Amino acid sequence: MSFIGDQIVLMVDRILLATDFSSASEVATGYARAVAKRFSSTLSLANVVDLSIATRSEAAVVSHQTVSERQTGLSRIPGGSANHSRL
Repeated sequence: MSFIGDQIVLMVDRILLATDFSSASEVATGYARAVAKRFSSTLSLANVVDLSIATRSEAAVVSHQTVSERQTGLSRIPGGSANHSRL
């Protein structure tokens, strides 16, 4: 952050958005996209699943289900993909 006269200049180069692909996360994603566009920032999405709490049989189901949910969530975001992109 720097100062120019009485104004504060804020630069946002990168934004990391944690998401669980819920409807609340979709709202947050829209906000993050707007901020990223405003500052010409790179927006990256992160989704973490703790497989240490799953049994072996659950891990296979969670893994498949998680991949499916991730792809569905990313498809809802205009221009969404597994990779981050500069807006």
